[in-house]
Amino acid sequence: MDTTDTVRIMIITDTGCEAACALEIQRLLPNSTPQTVHATLVEMDGSVMDAALLCYRLQTARRVLLRCAPRVKTVDEVSGLVFDPAIRDAITYEGATCKAEGDILGMDMKTGMPNIRMPIAQELVEEVGGWAHDALKLPVDLKRPSIIVYAIATPGAIDIGVDMAGFSLSKREYRIMLSSRSIKATVAASSAIYAESSDESPKRGKTGGVLLDPFVDDGTLCIEAALLRTRTSPRKFLPMSAFAFTRFPVFTTMDWNAWKREQDSAQDQTKNDSERRIIAYAGSMREMKAVRTNSKLAGVDDHILSTKVDLDWIDLKRDEKSIDNIRTSPVTSGKSLAPAAAAKLQDALFNQAAYILKKNGRISCLTDKPDELMVPSEKHGFACAIKHDMLMGKRKMQLIVFAKHKA
Repeated sequence: MDTTDTVRIMIITDTGCEAACALEIQRLLPNSTPQTVHATLVEMDGSVMDAALLCYRLQTARRVLLRCAPRVKTVDEVSGLVFDPAIRDAITYEGATCKAEGDILGMDMKTGMPNIRMPIAQELVEEVGGWAHDALKLPVDLKRPSIIVYAIATPGAIDIGVDMAGFSLSKREYRIMLSSRSIKATVAASSAIYAESSDESPKRGKTGGVLLDPFVDDGTLCIEAALLRTRTSPRKFLPMSAFAFTRFPVFTTMDWNAWKREQDSAQDQTKNDSERRIIAYAGSMREMKAVRTNSKLAGVDDHILSTKVDLDWIDLKRDEKSIDNIRTSPVTSGKSLAPAAAAKLQDALFNQAAYILKKNGRISCLTDKPDELMVPSEKHGFACAIKHDMLMGKRKMQLIVFAKHKA
């Protein structure tokens, strides 16, 4: 196999994020045609170099796999599969070890639970593990395998692929200061893509305009937006040796450090200028420290202006109609916040948004309690333009994009 030969690439996302993942892939690989085959699975034809780029750059993906066997319907059919010989020769090398892992895809949006019976997961992993061991003729290492053969169970189908990275791509090295309200990075990136793709303004669709998060928490929403805007890899500071694919024989002649420099050189070096500014307002000193620390570790601190500003003071800090978009995860009622207190903050959010947003500005809210936002949004002249459901683990989240009522 050559690095330019066509292979089938499978990308696993969080439930509800597959369309955002497909959009992100098309931005990175304009000639690609990613297809959503399931609520958490995107597939496309490409090269192994394309798969390596997606591993390094994608923000919405959990795993990037090379398909190594045909799709089957049941676990019992796995033992009769033939491991693609071209893929096998491309990934195996002397001293390599292997391990099987698996995932149940197809979560019920109402319950947040898998709609495939749970015991199939362990059964599938054990079956695929034995099959991969025999096919690759490699010893098994359950702790630090060189090659992970990954099984995906979806309703009525089982797919198997080789994990290009060898670790979960949803992990972010910059996230060292978190809170109970922290948003999963892949969901945050997906919500940013959905929000930007819904923007009616060609200019803001390209640059994102001035963006404000008034409930910044640990900064994940702002940081993922900044990574997307600046075309910065979320794995920029990982050594290339961390990726399993750098040891695959198909890439023997690759200089991965030079390749990484080339990828990083595509980063938008524009600093925090007035038309592309991302503003993070923290409600406490701890939040401000968190967003500054995390954004610095992500390499996008120059693109995020963070400061401590209480919600009620925003109209004194920002000019009228000075913000293109608000994107946030607003506080909701819960154990630590009474419904009346949450309602007061939500009312203040839309009151401030009505003042600072431009005429065509929008407010995008990622929340697990969308009903709490309907009354204050309507009160201050906003209507729901778009709704999109996603799952963050077993927690159902909804991205709601509000637009001002047209006079």
